[in-house]
Parts: sequence; C-alpha cells; structure tokens
Amino acid sequence: ELLTEGYRPGFLQAADIVVLPYRDIDASGVLMTAISAGVPIVATRVGLFAELLEDGKHGRVIPVNDHLALARALEELVQSSELRARIGRQVRALRDALPTWSSIAQDTARMYAEIVSGVVPDERSSAVSPLH
Repeated sequence: ELLTEGYRPGFLQAADIVVLPYRDIDASGVLMTAISAGVPIVATRVGLFAELLEDGKHGRVIPVNDHLALARALEELVQSSELRARIGRQVRALRDALPTWSSIAQDTARMYAEIVSGVVPDERSSAVSPLH
C-alpha cells in the first residue's frame, strides 16, 4: 500500500519503533518524520542520527554493521511497552525542542533583512539551525 499510494506524513505514527540501520548518511527526512511522530528510534551512529539522538533516551543508537546490537536493541524495545512509552515521551520532548520550519524561515528572512539593511547580525539572531 505504501508503494502504490505514496508516502503519507502520518504513516510513522502507527509504528511502535522506527528502525534506521543506515551505513552512511548525513541527514534524513525519515529521521525527522520519526521524531515528529514521537516513536522510539533504533538508528546507526552516523550523521544526523549520531548528532541528534541519545542512546537510551530516544531509542538505541548502535554501531554501523553491528547486527547483534541491532537485534538486541529491537528485542529490548519489542519486549517492553513501558520502555517504548518512556522513550516515546523523550522523542516527543526532542520534537518539541526542535525549531519548526516556520521559525527557521523567519530566522533566515530576518538574517537576510539585516544583511540587506547593512546591519551585521550577531550570533544570536543569525542562528538558523540548532544542530551546528
């Protein structure tokens, strides 16, 4: 159904766990959608996954190509609805702490307006992303 009807933004909200076993990646729209859905995440320690997710808090962050660690992480989460609920709350807190696209756009527009007007923005007003 997913392939024939196309991707739906609310799709991941029905999941109990989102698994992202990438070998190499910088950023991921699926990660951001999973965070938006507020579900526990099992991801490899690469790119944005490693920067944004805390192992044990937002799910499990495992080494790349470590199939045993992946199996253990999934087993731990599958077996405990209480753990999934606790981690889900932490993922929702992470979601709520991240800037919205609207606030990022407003910050970017403000920065460009300051540059055009000749005002040199300081670090506080030019911060577009909390990740760097």
